[in-house]
Amino acid sequence: MRGSVMYSEAAQAQTLSSPLSAGKSDERKLAEGPTLKSLWDNLPALCEEARRRGREFEDARQLAEDFTNRLKAAGAYRVMYPKEFGGLGGTLVDWFDMGLALAEADASTGWAVMHGAGANAIVHALAERGFAQDVLSDPGVCCAWSNAPTAMKVEKTADGLRISARWAYVTGCTAATYLGGLVPLPDETGTIRPVAALVPAACARIDPTWDAMGLSGTGSHDVILEDVVIPYQNTFSWPDGTPVGIFPWAICSPGIWFISTSATAVHLGLARRMIDEVRYELAGKKDRSTQQPLLSHPGILRVLEKAEGTLHLATAGMRAMLSDMWTRGKTAVPLTDAERIMARNATAAGVHLGTDLARAVFDVAGTTAIRRNGVLERLFREANCLTQHLSTSNFAFEFTGRVRGGFAPLDGRI
Repeated sequence: MRGSVMYSEAAQAQTLSSPLSAGKSDERKLAEGPTLKSLWDNLPALCEEARRRGREFEDARQLAEDFTNRLKAAGAYRVMYPKEFGGLGGTLVDWFDMGLALAEADASTGWAVMHGAGANAIVHALAERGFAQDVLSDPGVCCAWSNAPTAMKVEKTADGLRISARWAYVTGCTAATYLGGLVPLPDETGTIRPVAALVPAACARIDPTWDAMGLSGTGSHDVILEDVVIPYQNTFSWPDGTPVGIFPWAICSPGIWFISTSATAVHLGLARRMIDEVRYELAGKKDRSTQQPLLSHPGILRVLEKAEGTLHLATAGMRAMLSDMWTRGKTAVPLTDAERIMARNATAAGVHLGTDLARAVFDVAGTTAIRRNGVLERLFREANCLTQHLSTSNFAFEFTGRVRGGFAPLDGRI
């Protein structure tokens, strides 16, 4: 097709250059790769690196390539899909705990990695089996797409969708092996539904537009496709798609509660870090009037101890909910409407709770909290970001409330 990039040719070139493209050697390399146990063994060192380099990532507006390569080698992006597709076979709680630990070290790392691992899990759950196998068998796989198109031209052809488009907020795009975004298409009834369309990263262009007050290291830049043809089998309905993957891992779809779970892990991890950093800042300091340790001040004790208890309750509640959902996944039946509503509602609430905890603890930290480029200043900025995300803003409570009250049908926003 003159003037266009044929996606399938680029995909073939990428597959031929992949370390896992040699038949029998694929199975051997996958067997020799990371395991869930090795990921947990390596996670403390990865978290320490994220903590040490967080400011660097913020300044660069993306995670460093050498660091994302180490995360990929450890299997961080492959935690939540089955071994048959090259994953680590972890559970929802494994995915959540990994994100929680990384976010405590550096919020941008937690959001970008959990988001990428979640996108990979969705590909396994919803994409055509051959496409999913091709994408996920790459040990360096990281998928990234966005539901925020700012320009879109789509044409149906015999070969696939011919797309020229730009999407904003493509989290983790700089580490991605496959990129794209949602395309609105009519279904068999004529209803417009969003379809995810992905291409090898080499077929897309990244415009480094991401420059936020917090979570700047996530690399949530714009992604551009310029006259690219994507075969139909390499697109899939999301977030309304019907799972075709292996359960219990396929429980992650449909709905966007899975994305809001990532945001919850980030904000609860942020709250944990904020509490610890405030304790560190106040340690050894005394009240100017009484010369008593600041950490013994009743007002400060009330805030810190309430934050500790609330955070423990929220984290334990998230793990319990995700465990129940995993049990549902073992039945090979998607979540019920009520379960999706609760998951969507609870994860959005978790984000706002994490922000409230961070703000409350920040207020007792003293003047060091407002020091420009200080740790607390950065944490405060980051703790006020994901309350603006579409999946976890106050609009989320409107969506769940309308469905719960019978005023609107359940849809992909839940």
